Amino acid sequence: MIKILAVLAVLGCALAQGQGQEPPFLQGISAALKQQFIAIQNNGALTDAQAEAQTLAWANTLPAGQKKVFFDLDAQGKQYAQQGRAQQAAAVARLSAAAQAFDKQMQALADNKSIPRAQKAQQIETLQKSAPAPVQKELQGVFATLSQQQGGR
Repeated sequence: MIKILAVLAVLGCALAQGQGQEPPFLQGISAALKQQFIAIQNNGALTDAQAEAQTLAWANTLPAGQKKVFFDLDAQGKQYAQQGRAQQAAAVARLSAAAQAFDKQMQALADNKSIPRAQKAQQIETLQKSAPAPVQKELQGVFATLSQQQGGR
């Protein structure tokens, strides 16, 4: 699951940074295949597990060249995700006990594969807003530093 989400994170970051280009595996495929991919990614009613399964099934319908690009990007995204998790764990370990406990709650919610993605996003936002101000400040500092270290990935 992490690897598919990592691919999506890499793609999302690339698009969010204003590169605006569609991912290489979408280039040269039919509009119908592109729309299928977009529909899966935008379907907030899906759980992470469902989105992963549908994305994998979709990827396996791609022409050979695009399929290879997709799975290569998937592997790269998985590496980025592992590196990010390790950096996050190291950074969070230096925080107060309250911030560490809060981060653990947030991570457990983020890792829950059975909650529909739209509901999960709402629950994460609600949980973030419920954090005491000192904890929010600690975590914001850590994540800003991590983002800079990762080059905005």
